[in-house]
Amino acid sequence: MTAQYFRGCFMRFLFGAVRVATALIAASVCAAGTAWGSATVASEGGSIVLHDGGKSLRLTQGHTDREPVLSPDGRLVVFTRSQPADEMQDCEASAKNGAGLWAVEVASGKARQLAAARTSQKPEEQLCVFSEKQFSSDGKRLYFSTPAWATSGAVWVYDFTRAKASYLVA
Repeated sequence: MTAQYFRGCFMRFLFGAVRVATALIAASVCAAGTAWGSATVASEGGSIVLHDGGKSLRLTQGHTDREPVLSPDGRLVVFTRSQPADEMQDCEASAKNGAGLWAVEVASGKARQLAAARTSQKPEEQLCVFSEKQFSSDGKRLYFSTPAWATSGAVWVYDFTRAKASYLVA
């Protein structure tokens, strides 16, 4: 067994531990509830829609928006915006097609791009796909994963107070 093999095993273990941590964060967010009560968000026909009780509010329209998550306070929805030709795990296609991490304010409907997709040979610089999004319990940070190596992904965090995405671990 080589050192590289053990490093790969350790990184998979570490990434798994980060997933457990984000699952625990999700459980605390769900237990705390949101300003929207039992609100849910969904991607419908490429648009982001907020559902609360019998009411629905379309937050985006005419795009290829997917994988939305509602902030703990219910004021913000973060989602991945891609183009129709964008493949789920193809970082090069994501960067060429203008994919990115976006947020929309529930009250105003104002959308803004948080991070644009980019490719790199270094996992700590490659940013694309934006999957497994999860807010911190205070809503100040958003954790998400991106592809890194063939055997594991990288975990990033978007800090809303600094308006910056940062690499955490691969």
